[in-house]
Amino acid sequence: MFDGRSLGDDQRLIDEWRDVIEKRAAQSRELETRLAQLSGTARSPDGLVTVTVGPAGDLAALDLGEGIRRRAAAVTAREIVSTLRAAHVALVAAATAGADETVGAGTATGRAIISAYVEGLGPSAGPSGARGPSGGGDASRPRGTASASALQEPIVPKQSGDSTSD
Repeated sequence: MFDGRSLGDDQRLIDEWRDVIEKRAAQSRELETRLAQLSGTARSPDGLVTVTVGPAGDLAALDLGEGIRRRAAAVTAREIVSTLRAAHVALVAAATAGADETVGAGTATGRAIISAYVEGLGPSAGPSGARGPSGGGDASRPRGTASASALQEPIVPKQSGDSTSD
């Protein structure tokens, strides 16, 4: 060819690109499947409140122990909200693990997925789970969902002599 490579070299390069594309597509499909099945569960320190959230951070289950009847309603409400936030933290941890096991948590795609969960669930659901005095974030705020394939990193073939890097 014109750049000093043979047709065989070009074919190998195309085959390598195809393999990379197919691998990334499979990783994206696996991640999308995992994200659709995610949940996060947390239990209050006293064990009387258990909250499970679904893939979008919405309340999927709320279990209250019988001992809750001996509490003031305001105390119960605060415990439910606190446990809901802890379930969101568990959901972000599950999304992070899913991203890491499929596309890699450190890749642009992995970071975008994790960021979408953290942003959608509020600051208290972040990697540290740290909460300010008010608990941070609005746990009822709707979260947009992102398709893993829509966030997949572009595949840009490198040309010989290309000075750009990843």
